[in-house]
Amino acid sequence: MAIDWAAAETLLALGICPIGIADLGGFLRSFPGTLPACSIADLGSTWEPNLELIDRMGPALIYISPWNALAQAAVEDIAPVRISPIYAGKGRPLETARSFAEQIHSDFPQASDPGALAALENRHDRLRGVCAETREQLVLIVNLHGSGRFANVYGGSSMAGNVLEHIGMQNAWTERTNGFGFARIGIERLVEIKAASIVVIDQGEQTARALRILDASAIWKAVPVVRSGKTHLSPPLSIFGGLATAVNFAEWLVGALGRGG
Repeated sequence: MAIDWAAAETLLALGICPIGIADLGGFLRSFPGTLPACSIADLGSTWEPNLELIDRMGPALIYISPWNALAQAAVEDIAPVRISPIYAGKGRPLETARSFAEQIHSDFPQASDPGALAALENRHDRLRGVCAETREQLVLIVNLHGSGRFANVYGGSSMAGNVLEHIGMQNAWTERTNGFGFARIGIERLVEIKAASIVVIDQGEQTARALRILDASAIWKAVPVVRSGKTHLSPPLSIFGGLATAVNFAEWLVGALGRGG
């Protein structure tokens, strides 16, 4: 079972069908490319999963998020618990996501598809440094709040920042970030940013609403990168995904910006 969504994505990417995922509908909306070819139970909220259902289904292992101590205390009497380490605030999320995928394969060697893991790792390795010739190109990765007034910008310790470094691009955000590797800023701060490109992470309706508001914003139009037309909207992706999300994002970045876009 997976109460943590990055674990759920990784399980499915490796060909393992979890018997349950917390907030299954929300997971499928956040990971639109994930189409499970199996039956999966909805375990309820990620914060307050359905303990009676979990107990009744008898999982062999439960994956939870590192920040969800409440769920951990509730489920560890039902089955062994594995903490998903990707966003635990330690180390480098991209490499941790790779190690975590290998750990999941070790947890369920008979159920996982070794070819799927090998394919993911090969895609990961092929992307290393492929944009090194355009390393002087600065890229700012932002997640717009629905109000259009604020944005999260991602630094080097975030998954997005790790992906930029992995493919050989330079992150335009070098200031302090929180434990998840991002900083919350007002949109007006973007006017100061020296960047060749801005990548807006597509978070569905939240992002669409923000872009509609910003389309009429004088501040947004004053951002040099916006004025020069070098803003890019990513494919829909989760900001807390696993290795599959990271590799997909890296491949998109190479295609969209690899020639100085």
